[in-house]
Amino acid sequence: MDDKIKIKAAPFLYTPEIIADIISPIIKDKVVCDVGCRAGVFMGHLSKYAREVIGMERDKHAATVGKERGYNIIQGNARTDVFPEADVYYVWVDIPNLIPILERLPNKPIIVGTYPNYPKIKEYLKKRNVITLLISNVKNESQQRKDFELNFLWPK
Repeated sequence: MDDKIKIKAAPFLYTPEIIADIISPIIKDKVVCDVGCRAGVFMGHLSKYAREVIGMERDKHAATVGKERGYNIIQGNARTDVFPEADVYYVWVDIPNLIPILERLPNKPIIVGTYPNYPKIKEYLKKRNVITLLISNVKNESQQRKDFELNFLWPK
């Protein structure tokens, strides 16, 4: 079986709302922890499907803004602090922090958002029980179109 499924985004762009819809079967009625949630925008989309969404954010200002918006955000460092208890973890963080964070996450389902073509990340993910979904034309925060991957890691 091919471990990669490619979805073409034509004629529209994939947005955080659509990404949440794609992963909805995995997070439905579950407690989800959004690691590196910033001010919680994606948490709002996850909450349409999840029973509960908890965010973990290193940046104090972003965490405060998210809390003011009504999101359940814990201000903490995912490289050193204890993760909130959850059924599923969603991680989309900067590349230098990704592997150290993945090494620390509990042995639960993990959804990892990455941009393709990072050899070190690819090599790490190959060692894990992973299914990769390549999504073309994701509109990111700076409104640029980029390819994006969702990597599904299952417990060992």
